[in-house]
Amino acid sequence: MIIKMKPLKKVALTVVVFWTIIVTTLTVNLIISSKKSAVKNAKDDAFSAIEHIDATIKLLISDYQINDMSLSRQFDLKGLESNSGVVSIELGIEKPKVSLVFVQENSNVSNQNTFLDEWQKKLLGVLIDRNETTYFIDEKGQSSFLRAVEPRAVDQDCQICSLVGLEKKGGYFGGVFVSVNMNQYLSEAYLHAWTMIRNIGIIWVLGIAAIIYGYKKTSSAVSKKLRSYEESVFNLVDIIEKRDSYTAGHTRRVAKYAMLLAEELNVSSIKKELLYRASMLHDIGKISTPDSILLKPGKLSDLEYKIIKNHVTTSYEILSKVSIYKDLAEIVRHHHEYYDGSGYPQGLKGGEIPFLSQILTVADGFDAMTTDRIYKGRKSVQEAIQEISKLSGQQFNPVIVQSAINVLSKVNTDRKISQLPESDLQHERFSYFYKDNVTHAYNQRYLELLLSKQKQELKKYRYALLIRVHNFSKYNSEHSWNKGDEKLIEIVNSLQKFEENHLVFRLFGDDFILLLKRKIDSSEREELLRKEVKGTCLYYSTRYIDLPENKLINMEELEKIMHMPE
Repeated sequence: MIIKMKPLKKVALTVVVFWTIIVTTLTVNLIISSKKSAVKNAKDDAFSAIEHIDATIKLLISDYQINDMSLSRQFDLKGLESNSGVVSIELGIEKPKVSLVFVQENSNVSNQNTFLDEWQKKLLGVLIDRNETTYFIDEKGQSSFLRAVEPRAVDQDCQICSLVGLEKKGGYFGGVFVSVNMNQYLSEAYLHAWTMIRNIGIIWVLGIAAIIYGYKKTSSAVSKKLRSYEESVFNLVDIIEKRDSYTAGHTRRVAKYAMLLAEELNVSSIKKELLYRASMLHDIGKISTPDSILLKPGKLSDLEYKIIKNHVTTSYEILSKVSIYKDLAEIVRHHHEYYDGSGYPQGLKGGEIPFLSQILTVADGFDAMTTDRIYKGRKSVQEAIQEISKLSGQQFNPVIVQSAINVLSKVNTDRKISQLPESDLQHERFSYFYKDNVTHAYNQRYLELLLSKQKQELKKYRYALLIRVHNFSKYNSEHSWNKGDEKLIEIVNSLQKFEENHLVFRLFGDDFILLLKRKIDSSEREELLRKEVKGTCLYYSTRYIDLPENKLINMEELEKIMHMPE
C-alpha cells in the first residue's frame, strides 16, 4: 500500500512547499515594505520640516521686522559659520536636524578643512551635478539616517538668503539640509512587521495543519478503499487455492520465502512490498485453468502442461488492467522464466528477467519441491536446497541461489502439506480422477499410486482385505448389465459402511480391496456381503494381506494373490 500512497504524499508535499513559498514571499515582502514605509515616513517628515521652516520664515518676514535676534529666538539659531567659501547655519531643531548650507561657486566642497559633515558634502556634490531635491540612506554603525536636501537659489527671491545677507554677496548656491535618525521609524515599522509576521506564521501553521488533516483524511479513505480492493483480490486467490488441495496456502508460503530471500539480498522496503504482493497474486491467472488440469493429482501431459503455462499470461492481463497492480504485473508475468532462457512465456534470460521475478522463481520452486504431490513425494529442506544449487545458472540466478542456501536451509516446512484429500469436498474433487465411475469406490489407479508413490499414506493401514465376488458374468446374463451395476453399487455401499476410516477399492471388474487399520474376525467376514449375495448366483471369498510384512507389494503381485486358489 505504501507504493500507491506515494503519489498522494507527493501532492501533499507539493502543496506544503507552495504554501510555504507563498507565506515566505509574503513575509519577505512585508519586511521589505516595512523598511520602505519607514523610509517614506522619514522622508515625509524631513520635507515637512523644510516646508515648516519656509512657512515660518515667510510669516516672520511679512508680519514682523525681524533682525538677527528675532531669527535666533524663532529658530534657536546655533550660529553662522563661514569658512573656505562655505556658509552653514544650523537651526536648533533636533528632530529632524535642519541646517542651511551655502557654498561659493567653484569652491572645493570636498576640502578636508571645511566643517561640513560627509553627508552634506555628498549632497552638495549632487546639487553641483543636478541641482534637484534628493535624499539617500546613510548607515552609521547601528544607526540609519535619511539625509535630504532641497536646493535654494541665491537671489533676491530667496527669503532664507536675505536673512543672512547672502543675496548681496552673489556667487553662492546651496539649500536646506535635513538629517533624520531612522531608528525609531524602523523600530516602529519592524514592530508592526513582526506582529504581522507572527499572524502570518499562525496562518501558515493553520494552513499546514489543514494540509496534514486533509492528507490524512484522504490517505485514510484511499487506503481503506485500496485495502478493501486488495482484500477482495486476496479472497479471490483463496477461492482459487481452495479449488486445489496442493495450492492451498501455496501463495502465502511463497510470499514468506520470497521475503526471506529479499531480506538476505538487501532489497529496499518498497521493492519488498512489491515482491510480497506479487507473491500473493502470482497464481491468480489459474482462475482460467480448467479443473480437469488444475485439480489433476497426476503428472500433466504435454498438452495439459502447455495449457497451464498460460496462467502467467492470464495473471499479467488481469493485473495490468488494474492501476494499483500494474507494478506487479511484470513481476508475476516472468516468474517462470529461467536464468538460461529456457523458461516461459517469453524465454528471457539473465538480466532480461526482472530481479524480483527471479526471487519469486526461487521461492516458488522451493515450495514446489517441499510439498507432497500425488505423483511425486516431497523433498526435505536440505534435498530442496541441493536441487536449487544444482540448478544454479540454469533455472535460477546464482546470486539468489546463494541467498537461498543461507536462509531457506533454516526454515521449517509444514509436514502436513499434501495433495491428498482431507475434507469431504476435496474427496469429491479427488473422485474426478481416482474413483470408479459406477460405484464411486477408489479405482485401480489410486491403489497403484499408493503402492508406488504414496507409501507414507499406505502406512496408515495395517491390513488389506481382498474380496473376490464370483459368478458376476452369470449374474449379468440373468439380470442385465444395468442390474449388475446396481448390484456392484450395493456391494460397495455395504463395504463402505462396514467400518470407519478405511478405504474401499474396486479392481478387475468384480474384485474389491479394503484397507483396514484392524483385522476383522471370520464371523465378520462371513457377514460382510451375506445380504448382498443371498438369493443370487453370487458368492464371495476373502484373503488377508499383512501390509507391514509385504512392503514390496505391487499391482502384479496383488493380482497374483487375488487369483491364487484358496
